[in-house]
Amino acid sequence: MGHGQRMGLASGRPVTTWNLRRWIDENVWESEDGPTRRDLCDQDDWDRPLCWLDGQTLAVWGYRGPDLPSIRVFDVTSGREVRSFIGPLGELVYDTYLFSFAPELGITVWDVETGEQLLRDDTFSPVGYHHGARRFVTVQPGGLFQVSQLLGSSDSTGLAGGPPIASDH
Repeated sequence: MGHGQRMGLASGRPVTTWNLRRWIDENVWESEDGPTRRDLCDQDDWDRPLCWLDGQTLAVWGYRGPDLPSIRVFDVTSGREVRSFIGPLGELVYDTYLFSFAPELGITVWDVETGEQLLRDDTFSPVGYHHGARRFVTVQPGGLFQVSQLLGSSDSTGLAGGPPIASDH
């Protein structure tokens, strides 16, 4: 894919990608049978976590075997799986590192190149992440939200929570 081209994504059976520019400008059937369509892997559910690592690399959550949660990393231009590792559970967000989080599990931080777990915090459980602001949002008791910011450089990981802020809702 050239710089500036985007890929479409369908999560389900199978997880599928295609070139959005080609789909919009050239071929309305690109997502069905176009030359850029790639079926990456089958999933047993339509609502499994996945996230983009960059413009051509996708991390897909699933199971290795019957009960080992894992991440499979795909090059979407070729459709090839480039690596996999066991471990993450929950929603996925990528920003220098792969973050996985769920209310009952807290948050874990992973190196996608090595599959190494870098951090685990069972007490911090965000509900979302804003890529532009590089901040996690956590719901606090009483309808308050806490905004937490990523700290550190590419060779360290840290989260700093600010004071809770009131919600209008």
